[in-house]
Amino acid sequence: LKHDIKVSGLWSEDWCGLRVTSFGKRLFWDWDWQHHQERYPNLPERIKALSDQGIAYMAYVNPYLCEDGQLYPVAKELGYMALDKDGHVALVDFGEFYCGCIDFTNPAAMAWFRDTVLRKNTLDLGIKGWMADFGEYLPTDNIYLHNSVDAMMMH
Repeated sequence: LKHDIKVSGLWSEDWCGLRVTSFGKRLFWDWDWQHHQERYPNLPERIKALSDQGIAYMAYVNPYLCEDGQLYPVAKELGYMALDKDGHVALVDFGEFYCGCIDFTNPAAMAWFRDTVLRKNTLDLGIKGWMADFGEYLPTDNIYLHNSVDAMMMH
């Protein structure tokens, strides 16, 4: 901006927080800036200031919730996660942390994710859009979904 270069958008992958692993910094997939304000203090004000300059603040989101995050136990309790053959949340190893995947074949889970993550935690924060990642990364072995369709077919 200070060099008169037109900027229409800024994409922030780490708005949701970070965790440190043995091979570097990784995103903390909890999708709620409120729990990770140390990285971006005053983020709503910063997003508004950018918007006032015509710059859209964009984010990163995927369907996974970190097992040690704030949203995971909520989604688990509501029955919104893909399950394993024993009826437990199917945890996926992402290298030193585990996540469960929202079961988007469950209409209630889809509505919850839309209303909580996409609307309340992103759009209401002022975020104008997001990169939706890992839609292709549904595990297929021993995964049971709400709609009873084989995970390999849903993949």
